[in-house]
Amino acid sequence: MPTTRGPGRTPTLIVALLLGLASTLGPGAGRAEGALGGRSSDISGHWAATYITVLREENVITPWAGPLDPAPDGRQRAWLFLPDASVAPADFGTWLVNVHPGEGLFPPPAVAVALAGSGRPELAFRSSQASASAWAAPASAGRPAPVLLRQDAVAVLVEALGLADFARRMDAELAATYLRQFRDGSSIPPGHRQLLALAVRLGIIEGYPDRTLRPRQAMTRAEGATVIYRCCLLLAEADPNPFSPDGDGVEDVTLFRLGSLRNRNARGWGLTVYDAAGEPRRSVGSAPNGPPPQALTWDGTDERGIVLTPGIYYYRGWLRDRNGLVHLSTLKPVEIEEKWLRGSVHPVLVLPGETVRLAAAAGGAPARVSAALSSFPAAGPVELEPGGGRREWAASFRVPDSSPPGPCLVTFTAHYRAGSRTATATFEVGSLAVSGTLRPNPAGGGQVVRVTASTNLPARSAEAAFHLPGGILTTALVPARPEGLDRDFAGQVPLPPDTPEGRYPVTLLAARGALTARATLWLDVTESGGGLVFFLSG
Repeated sequence: MPTTRGPGRTPTLIVALLLGLASTLGPGAGRAEGALGGRSSDISGHWAATYITVLREENVITPWAGPLDPAPDGRQRAWLFLPDASVAPADFGTWLVNVHPGEGLFPPPAVAVALAGSGRPELAFRSSQASASAWAAPASAGRPAPVLLRQDAVAVLVEALGLADFARRMDAELAATYLRQFRDGSSIPPGHRQLLALAVRLGIIEGYPDRTLRPRQAMTRAEGATVIYRCCLLLAEADPNPFSPDGDGVEDVTLFRLGSLRNRNARGWGLTVYDAAGEPRRSVGSAPNGPPPQALTWDGTDERGIVLTPGIYYYRGWLRDRNGLVHLSTLKPVEIEEKWLRGSVHPVLVLPGETVRLAAAAGGAPARVSAALSSFPAAGPVELEPGGGRREWAASFRVPDSSPPGPCLVTFTAHYRAGSRTATATFEVGSLAVSGTLRPNPAGGGQVVRVTASTNLPARSAEAAFHLPGGILTTALVPARPEGLDRDFAGQVPLPPDTPEGRYPVTLLAARGALTARATLWLDVTESGGGLVFFLSG
């Protein structure tokens, strides 16, 4: 079985890929050139002759057989490919369509069908359609030749391979790291940067010897054939992706669908999963002879049968044909995700009319997270807003003004593509209450009485009213912390010197928004005062 490295060592991967391709040349290259029925060809001795020949035998590419270079006796030249001419957008799209076996497993990608049929004007091609003669002999035809820029060809290929979404999720700085190694990497337009960065990371493309990518250079027909040869003669796709091997019966395994050569007999195959460092973690399947199956199942375990930790892994298949040529599938990511959910509510004690914050942390990037409140069924599920890469979710809920006191159970639900996870938290709707002390108590006329008040919930303000024979003495109590809400308040009132002996009520009043709480303390006034005595009242 061929040995390849995973994605963690991109330069090594590219070298290994190139060496693997080079090993398919040598004596086989000469045979490939002669495999055209003995008729003359313009690819003899060309560096891409083997790739072009394999694609020709697979009926992926169709040679030009028009009257471009007639023989002296007037007959057409038998086999022309024009490897160094610019590839027409429609031709590149047609090759991508032809390389997909269809039959329900790998239907031609929509982007390839569109390019083959009418071009992709949104990719700023210079022309959307042209006949072979228009681009093969532009001077004689008298009109410009449509070309496919390398950056556009790679963008189409990445999308056709089902990697566009993964590319667009790539961190911008990481993409810059891969492009920075090329002298012209900064010239790639923003819409193409992540796509080309992923193509470099996965070994789909590599630069020229002068450390350039030449993104705005026209792709030649030989280059177009070569990149398709490298990526598409063995197709592999993981579904579902991501998947979660957590034993809940939902997306516990992923299915690797395989599509391979149609006209050339297979003589061995294999598919391996690698970690991010490029180390093989699981050989999902292999055989020294015969074609690969249409699908392989992987349960997320390594060679020891232990489930791998959540994260992104990579898979690649290989296939050896009857001529000894080894074809590699594109290195692709497959993600093992862990579905989990935690929920919380703050504050845990609130009053009617106030707002609680519902927060959830979720793994596995759920599609949405909702919360149902047991005490308020009429409100329906509250939809939380995502943040932090769909890992953090939050929403606010205002407790109705008429809510009775009591606990409320909050059930959070994370909704995934398939399946869900739940978590619970509680908060309590309470009522505002206040209690306090008087010091000294008993007190004598002329003494200063200190008043303290405490609330069960942070309050905005508090005051004390002394109901004495000479009138009501009211004082605002000062919060322990001057900013915002507080639970503790204090103040003092000097008793009039002529206050007669007796027991007098002292009313505490605390306020928080429209809510108030009252309590009554009793102050004993004696001729001489006394020690500390205090009364609490709800």
